[in-house]
Amino acid sequence: MVVEPCPEAVRRLWPLIREGRATVSEVFDELFGADEAVKLALGANLGYWHDTPDQMLFLRYAVAQASYLIGGGIMCAAGASRSATVSSP
Repeated sequence: MVVEPCPEAVRRLWPLIREGRATVSEVFDELFGADEAVKLALGANLGYWHDTPDQMLFLRYAVAQASYLIGGGIMCAAGASRSATVSSP
């Protein structure tokens, strides 16, 4: 399939769009084969979003992982109940 007339953003994201129904396991297997060390390093945060890479869609994982890598992780220091009372007027 040719994506030439598409905007630049779509062209750059085409591999993710094309693999929209692929799971994390399928994509990692295709890209890294039997190299489990690479898979473990890249999938280290997977447990925050899902239990098993065989069920999580790669696109959802990629968006969440990219957000974490670009913006960093954010955690409430006081916990959810404390932050709710602090932010309430």
